[in-house]
Formats: sequence, structure tokens, C-alpha cells
Amino acid sequence: MSTCCKPFYALIFLAFLCAAPSFLPGQTAAPAHKGPKLCVAQTANSSNKPVFADDVKESLFQAMLKAGLNADDSPTATMLANKLDMTYKNELVAKRLHCDYVLLSEIAAGASPSDKAAPIRADQLRLDFALFKRHASKAVMEGAEDAPATAKLTDGFLEIAPKVAARIAAAIPAK
Repeated sequence: MSTCCKPFYALIFLAFLCAAPSFLPGQTAAPAHKGPKLCVAQTANSSNKPVFADDVKESLFQAMLKAGLNADDSPTATMLANKLDMTYKNELVAKRLHCDYVLLSEIAAGASPSDKAAPIRADQLRLDFALFKRHASKAVMEGAEDAPATAKLTDGFLEIAPKVAARIAAAIPAK
């Protein structure tokens, strides 16, 4: 191969690399969602049960996208405390990512406070969540969803993610 052709082949190779991701399955860009931007924080686990909080957060994030929300898988976390509340780091991430809202969530033991009539199972778990508007100290919405009993504890939370997403979607006004 002559040296005059090497730059030509390098150019063709670069063009192929740039175009290749569009031909690969599963590599298509996600559709752009409109409306206020929602940062979804890492889910905390205060239940002392083996629930994969990363899977719960990912399920919540995907459910938010399916609900048509402009969700962002944010690099911030829910801090364990007496109640779900925004931290300074949550505020910084929301500001840096230009999020209008932040969703905090926590895996907790016991039944949701709204379901006092139902019998409580020993392994009862729930997902507490709170939606905060950026720069606001009080939650716009707080709620809880009981996780159904499943063979794998995490699976119960994956089942309720669409319910939580629907409640969040109803609380966020369209721009």
C-alpha cells in the first residue's frame, strides 16, 4: 500500500466509526421529552432488607420516561433522615443540571401511612417519595406506595414504579 492512500483509508475508517452507532441495535437516541426537567435521585434503603436500591432507582427513572416526563438520571442521592428532605448537594446537582424538580425516594419498612386498615405483614416494605421544586424547602408532593409481596424483594418495587410515576406526572404541571 502506498503512503499516499493511508490518509484516505484513515478518513474512511473515521467516517465508518462516526456512522456505526446509528446502525447498531439498541443504540438509538432516546426521544426528547418536553416539560419541566425532573432529576431522579438515588433511592435510599432504610429497611435493613436486601433490596437493590440501584434497580429501584433505575425502574423509577424508566417509569418516569414512559410517563412522558423529562426525567434525568441524576448523580445525587436521597439522604436517610426522619423525613425526605433536600440537601445542599441535591440543590447543587439540580442547579448544575438545570432541573426544575427533584424526586427523592426511600425504601422503608412497614405499611404506608395511608393504608392503616390493611393488615401489616412482617416483611411489609414501602417506597416513600417526595417531589421538590428547585429552591423550595417544602415538598410539592409526598407519598408512599406499598410494595407487593414477591419472591425477590426488589421485584415488588419494580412493580410499583409505574404507579409512582403516574402520581409524579400528575403533580408536575406542563410548561
